[in-house]
Amino acid sequence: MTKMNSNERFDLHQMHHGGRAPHRDSPATGLAGLSKLLGRRRRAVRRAALLVSLCLGAALVPAAQASVVRVDLGIYGGRAIDLDAFTDYWGDTRVVAAVEGDAGGFLLDGAATLWSPIFFGRPGQIQAIEVDRTSGGSAVNSLYALLYDGRVFTNGTAAYGPAFLRSGWVLSSGGGVLSGEYGTTILGHSTGTYLGTASGRIYRTTDGGATWTLIATPSSGNRIVSIAAYVDSTTNPTLWVVADAGGTPQLLPLTYSSGAYATGAAITVTGSGGVFERVFVYPDTTITEAPLLFVTGDSPSESAYRGAVGGTSWTTITVPRHYFQHMAFDATHARIFAVAAVSTDLGLTFNALPNYGRTLGDIHPNDGTMVLDPADPNRLLSASDWFAGEYQYSSGLWTANGELAVNDGVRAILIRDMHQIMDTSATKETFIIGGKAGVGITHDFISHPGAFPTWTFPIYPQHDGAPIRATRLQDYDGDGTVMEQVFVGNNAGRLYRSSTGGLAAAAYTQVFDALVDAVGYYDDPDRIEVRDIVEDPGSLDDMYLAFGDWDTGRVGGGVACSTDNGVTWSVDPSWVTLADPMKVNALQVTNTKLWIGVGKDDDADPNHRGLYAKTGSLAGCGTGTFTPVVTGTALDPSVVYDLDGPTTSPVYVASSAGLFRGVLSGTWTWTDVSSSLGLPTASPWRAVTYNPSPPAGCSEEFYGSTGDQVYRIRICGGTYLSALVSPTPFEEVHVMLWDELVVGTTGGLWSMGHAGRDVTACTGAVDKARDRYFADAMKIGASCRVREMEGGASCPDAASTLALDRSRGRIDLSRKCTDDRVRSLSDSWDGTCRGVSTVDGLESCLVEQIDAGVAEALDGIFGAGGTGPASADGSCEEALGKAYSKIFKTGLKAISKCERLVARDRETSCPNADTEAAIEKLAEKASRKIGRSCSDADAVALEARGLPDGCAGVSTVVALHECLMGAVGDIFDLVAAPAETEF
Repeated sequence: MTKMNSNERFDLHQMHHGGRAPHRDSPATGLAGLSKLLGRRRRAVRRAALLVSLCLGAALVPAAQASVVRVDLGIYGGRAIDLDAFTDYWGDTRVVAAVEGDAGGFLLDGAATLWSPIFFGRPGQIQAIEVDRTSGGSAVNSLYALLYDGRVFTNGTAAYGPAFLRSGWVLSSGGGVLSGEYGTTILGHSTGTYLGTASGRIYRTTDGGATWTLIATPSSGNRIVSIAAYVDSTTNPTLWVVADAGGTPQLLPLTYSSGAYATGAAITVTGSGGVFERVFVYPDTTITEAPLLFVTGDSPSESAYRGAVGGTSWTTITVPRHYFQHMAFDATHARIFAVAAVSTDLGLTFNALPNYGRTLGDIHPNDGTMVLDPADPNRLLSASDWFAGEYQYSSGLWTANGELAVNDGVRAILIRDMHQIMDTSATKETFIIGGKAGVGITHDFISHPGAFPTWTFPIYPQHDGAPIRATRLQDYDGDGTVMEQVFVGNNAGRLYRSSTGGLAAAAYTQVFDALVDAVGYYDDPDRIEVRDIVEDPGSLDDMYLAFGDWDTGRVGGGVACSTDNGVTWSVDPSWVTLADPMKVNALQVTNTKLWIGVGKDDDADPNHRGLYAKTGSLAGCGTGTFTPVVTGTALDPSVVYDLDGPTTSPVYVASSAGLFRGVLSGTWTWTDVSSSLGLPTASPWRAVTYNPSPPAGCSEEFYGSTGDQVYRIRICGGTYLSALVSPTPFEEVHVMLWDELVVGTTGGLWSMGHAGRDVTACTGAVDKARDRYFADAMKIGASCRVREMEGGASCPDAASTLALDRSRGRIDLSRKCTDDRVRSLSDSWDGTCRGVSTVDGLESCLVEQIDAGVAEALDGIFGAGGTGPASADGSCEEALGKAYSKIFKTGLKAISKCERLVARDRETSCPNADTEAAIEKLAEKASRKIGRSCSDADAVALEARGLPDGCAGVSTVVALHECLMGAVGDIFDLVAAPAETEF
């Protein structure tokens, strides 16, 4: 981020905003509103009711806010759902991508070295992102984002500049034309942007989404799946659409005549068996077979269908191990790309392109999305297992590392499982993760405080590209020097084992395949996954794995075992005796019991839900008996997703019915923890973990997750204490593991504690610099505005510029922060600084953000720059400036102090009672001060001149004070609140 000098900063806000910076929201008034706004800095505390005691007879305490520092652990990448590209203001090719999960969208910089988030927050996941390609229109380089909930958002901030702004997104309804419509597919074309809906309608916009026009209803009441537009007209091209008519796809032609589109008879796609999803049309109108159509099958199909002369004759194209979904056309060179294959004979044959070349092994191009560089048709950009890769057709090579910009900045890795082992050395720890993007392993997880571990990532065992679902590390000989065994299971039912550390694809051997080793326990071999892997702590040679069908409407699965440390596996003979295949999600070994969590959301069979246990000896793989466990709680008919706990007692259970705890005291007894504590039960609890060394005075500490919320439960002196940990806003938590509380989400891997990572020194330095500079800027700016108001030189003058330069010169975050630390905490920075990844960038952003807040505050008190006093002699404005400068200075310090206490677990929320009392005291002093210096007439005059938003109609000094206190809260929100996209 480029730093500006003081004059540039001051002038920027005065000129760009006409003397006033814009408000984000209309503030609440009075102290209550201020406290509420101050509290936005950390998610609001969720209060639980004081309910009946648990089975231990413990007193229950309402949920509080737990201390959390969210630290990025350096895993980058994600699943690109859609890609598009455009030429920016400077002539550089820019790539935009929609990513799986709530991370939203990313924009690649002009140098192709860094991805930056441009769409994040709660509005929902993007399913398609399109660039406006309207020929010659002012909307060129606008962006369209189609969400999974059917809404369309537009962003036009790149039309006259180098980049899109996160704040530039607006809901596009076309003046209400799209009200009630559910968008299903979107297409950018030179004749406009086309939107298909669930109601069977097609709309078009040619002005960046300001207006939408209904142009056709080709399949009333049926979902539009895909749209293709031909270049036979510069204004109203021929269209082809795929519509879903009650589960049966139809290919429909739309031709324009006499001012309207008419829908022709459905075209039979010969050879498809009536199973297809998308349609494309080759743009060259001069070829013999024009218009040349291509239709692609459903996602697991290895075939596409070539329709000559508008689909009057069809040829089936099949490329083994290649799943056609998307196509891109380079008509200039007569080339057709299908992500991992290319045709040079107009689609009669396709030749496979090589996989992305990496020293770690292959990364597979994904067929779901691709785009050609609009400035260089030799450059193909496509989704990969790790995010997005680049292929140069002229050289025949993918990018050196197999991905664009090394995926720098894309934090959207969907984490499904993880495991760790602490070595005997205090500076070494092995950690493994698994997810859609393969396997990651680090051997120095705790030796890099405040910085990223050194990851080997991504690894695909034996180049198997199926998403990873289960991982396990094992220090088999217990010497604490190397992980002799690494186990990785995927959602294709295969288990891999490495006895050499597992850092390379070739280091793994396949040791289990449900297709061969679990015959009769699945409906479809492509839809069964390995879910969990454990060993008997009494005999590491005896191991168990859980597996099950993952697709909707399919039932099957079970438990397999090994007696030779995972070299060979078979379905457990006791499970065979049970003779009831069902999905098994989680395993846990305690007290010579093997606990089994079973269930599936769409399997209502009561025998396929809740807990099972294998009792008797766990050795030998064939001993013991699997029996259902009756807990007498809501756990019994629920789907169990996760289990954790020590190898004795208790057992912690995350399920569709909530969070549960089982404890052995003669017999096993069970407690519904979430219901008893008044914690959420409307959404499933997906993950659970526990701290083997709870804090002093507490016998237990465990964590459960539901949605994007994590709760900490402690038992201290017989009392249950629950606390909300909210480190993952907008990201569903998939898996948790105790090591400072590590959380794997739909958006990445995070540490939620900081005992072993020295990051609080950096956050403390930032808060201190922010508080001091804000106080200086307010004091200097107020004094300058007083001099200006009294007839002096315009503000900023030489004195204020020099003073501000001195204050900025004292900002030096490098003593406590490094680029690694700033980057690892990038989601923690307030306001528009979210995502900043360098010390210099954070310093610059901090100053710019505070300057904006100060400009807003001063303009609200003194009016636009250059205006004279509104009160009789200006004494009212001077008093207001001094009083509220003091509130800003002391209020920020109070908040920072409160947050330091939260970080040390000595306080549960901010603002706390002390903070509110301190601000209330300042507010009372300010009230008395302005009461002595301002009159009701002054208040009326100030209101007539212009006060902050929400101050309309102020006519008394009391109302003026309440209004400005609300505005203070708004400024706090601007400067000291996390940036979140709100729609």
